[in-house]
Amino acid sequence: MTCWSKPAGHWGIAPGDALIMPSPVTHVSGYGNGLELPFIAGTRTILMEAWSATDAIALIERHGVTGTVAATPFLTELAVAAPWTGTKLPSLKFFACGGAAVPPDAIPALNRAFAHCQAFRVFGSSEVSLVTLGCTAAAAEHLAATTDGTIVDYQVRIVDDNDRDVAAGSEGEIFARGPAMFLGYADWQQTVEAITGDGYFRTGDIGRITPEGAILITGRKKDLFIRGGENISAKEIEDVLHNHPAVAEAAVAALIS
Repeated sequence: MTCWSKPAGHWGIAPGDALIMPSPVTHVSGYGNGLELPFIAGTRTILMEAWSATDAIALIERHGVTGTVAATPFLTELAVAAPWTGTKLPSLKFFACGGAAVPPDAIPALNRAFAHCQAFRVFGSSEVSLVTLGCTAAAAEHLAATTDGTIVDYQVRIVDDNDRDVAAGSEGEIFARGPAMFLGYADWQQTVEAITGDGYFRTGDIGRITPEGAILITGRKKDLFIRGGENISAKEIEDVLHNHPAVAEAAVAALIS
């Protein structure tokens, strides 16, 4: 059972609060926050059969929805649609997002679109759910916008290609282990390859830990490509493109010729 009581306390969720869940319940976010959380924290879940920003706005207002944990595109579409419907969604208090790149200036802009909502980035996966829980305090908006959240209840290592810990603040692959870590895959060989001898899961994500104890994702190990002898992160290029006013969304992939 995933330790969903910790996120509930961190995000200020109270018994009886309604959370909207646009993600499939077969996904770790939909299953954990949509199906498990009500049994642990006494919340209610408003499930969506298919995502629609305007439908989500209507459901949020009808049920007084407090927050959600969902992919970043849901948040951006909600922020665009809300002004058109003439509402700032006053019941919405938090939006934990992840799974897609978030330009640094996006979080403050999105927070301004709602009356009381704080948006923040979180980091995790199906194997190690919610390694970070986001920076929720208004005073921490800078960290919420520029990092993927502070580490809570997990042990995290940043390592080089030889599984050796890198210097503090340096970039490397993220290893994580903690109370909500999976037991393993159905294929035992995949489990052996994914989990180190001392019990850390190899996330495949590249990043570093900031002085504040927050994780900053800089790319995926498999999304690095080499040009002129240099390792280039697709995410780093995407972040630059996202800062251009004429670019709404960007995805970078290596061209094989």
